[in-house]
Amino acid sequence: MLSSCTQHIDIDYKSVEKQWVVEANLSDEGTLVRVSKTVDMNDTVRQLTPEQLQDVQVSVHDDGGASETLLFDESDGLFHGTAIKAAEGRTYRVVFTEESEHSATSNVMAATEFMNAKWQWIKMFNSKLLLFKFSVKDIPNESTFFRYRIYRNGELYKWSVFRDKGYENMNVVVNVVCMSEEQMKKDDPDDDDVLHEGDEIHLEVETINRRTYDFLHILKSMSNSGANPVSMFDGALGYLAVYVPVKYDCVFQKSDISGQ
Repeated sequence: MLSSCTQHIDIDYKSVEKQWVVEANLSDEGTLVRVSKTVDMNDTVRQLTPEQLQDVQVSVHDDGGASETLLFDESDGLFHGTAIKAAEGRTYRVVFTEESEHSATSNVMAATEFMNAKWQWIKMFNSKLLLFKFSVKDIPNESTFFRYRIYRNGELYKWSVFRDKGYENMNVVVNVVCMSEEQMKKDDPDDDDVLHEGDEIHLEVETINRRTYDFLHILKSMSNSGANPVSMFDGALGYLAVYVPVKYDCVFQKSDISGQ
């Protein structure tokens, strides 16, 4: 005979001192930095108000001695800079100041090249999955690390990091799972994975250094691993990604999907 019981367990999520978090991205178009704080499990407020950021200063510096103080934009909650732009082979430092100073340094790796991109159905058990399949050129004779970001109608849709392991000195192939055939047929307006006819797709692929890759890789897998990323900023959590991206644009059309 089998029996079971249910017991209610209260979990005590202990409060810890909040830490500053800095997410800094410097590209050939300028600098964008988001500043926030870590939150407890029971916190309902996840984003700092402009008033809480009024004493925060963020600046960017290049290896040639130039510097720029970033301006805070209340409309998107980001610090913006346009004077200093990433260039291949250069090194940059972002400095974040509140009561104390925190900084991170990173360098621009060689940019990759797009080779091709396409939509493709694949069979997976009893269903079909839609892939956005693209390939980029590996940087020869060195370990290469990448981040991709896919935007749908101007909003971030998918992102992740990848490396050239297994594709050294070849084209690196990436398969992004978008949605299932069942999701496409159901067309639930609340399902963020569902793509619609005519959606504007913008893809950016950035070559990043190993420290940035490690931080973002752990960040992406935190829900599974429970590990915390190793910060690139001294005295604060966060990363500094500097890059010259390659870009690809298309419009989602069901007629473009192969493997139907």
